[in-house]
Amino acid sequence: MENLLFRKLNNLCIYLTLILVNISYCPGIILTPYYKFIITIIMGAIVLSLVLNLKRDLFLAISLYLCYGVFALLLCSIVFIFSGVFIFNVSSNIFLTITCFLLGYCCEEHSENFIRRCMKIYVLAALFLGLYSIYTNLGGFIISSQYAFAVKNSSGVLLGTAIILCTFIINQTSKKMNLILWVVVMFLLCACLLTFRCRTAIISVFFAIFYFLYKKNMLILILRNPFVLLFLCIVLFIVSILDLFPIDFIYDSLFANKNINSVDSITSGRLSTYEVGLQTFLESPFLGNALLNKQLSPVDNFVIGHLTFYGIVGAILVFPPYLYTWFICLKGMAKAASNNLYPFLCLFLLCMTSFTEGPYPFGPGTPVVCGWFLIGWFFKKNKLSKYQL
Repeated sequence: MENLLFRKLNNLCIYLTLILVNISYCPGIILTPYYKFIITIIMGAIVLSLVLNLKRDLFLAISLYLCYGVFALLLCSIVFIFSGVFIFNVSSNIFLTITCFLLGYCCEEHSENFIRRCMKIYVLAALFLGLYSIYTNLGGFIISSQYAFAVKNSSGVLLGTAIILCTFIINQTSKKMNLILWVVVMFLLCACLLTFRCRTAIISVFFAIFYFLYKKNMLILILRNPFVLLFLCIVLFIVSILDLFPIDFIYDSLFANKNINSVDSITSGRLSTYEVGLQTFLESPFLGNALLNKQLSPVDNFVIGHLTFYGIVGAILVFPPYLYTWFICLKGMAKAASNNLYPFLCLFLLCMTSFTEGPYPFGPGTPVVCGWFLIGWFFKKNKLSKYQL
């Protein structure tokens, strides 16, 4: 009876976390004192869940925190002795990632029903974030020429993760009414993501769904069946004639207010900041801007950003985990069965975002919680399955 109570309490903590990571980015909360209050609740729920479950995997948790923590402290201390600059804060997001991974890894629930329930709760919370943000800031699905949403790229990661998970929910749904419901949810999530104009998330989600269809052999079945191809061509022709497909909406989502002949314009000036960042790194390769202390704009790229602000020392601290994360992501996408791709495709979204947002795939906070939670849960479940065999 006591174990059942603890398990229900643990599940409640996880459900609450998956809801609040989306609610925290709603207008009227993000960038206000309410945000800090919700983050406190999220961290409390995560800590409570870990306290309830950590005893079985305590050695793993200690080893993960200590191995990286001791290495980072030792390296930063040695550098501090010679330079007077202490850059241990560069590693903070990795500790967050470890915590989110442990949240999933230490969870007692290993059933598919539990993880599907988590997916559905997260997807509906993300849909609320998208719809509420759009109708609060724009009044409808309108492509704004200027940024209409605070920290829109992080919101895009939340929505993109939800779209990927919704794809798997649809794939696992057999009842027609439920299937229609989730298809509508998927459509609304995609419309929200386009309205938010999160281009990296849009491209990453498109590739993720395309790859899922490829792994399911759906693309091969379509290409091998001339009648299906003919039907799709007729549908596309009718849609184009009647102007039913929102081509202008998608185009504006990607390129409105941008000069399509300029890569720097399309990337919102990121190429210019990359150039300045690399010049700063060349001036101070060892510690980057941590030593120069220039007033620099944010460099929205994980590799260039860390080289710019923390130099080679920063690279030594964060590049090995970064490369290992890419290794896990790509290996999982290549090896996992189609129905088990969801954690790796969510991780793929976080990794792709690292090209246009500096803290990813380890930060900047709540947008990465779900992806790393799923990775931890998946690894523990498969480990247990191997032991059972």
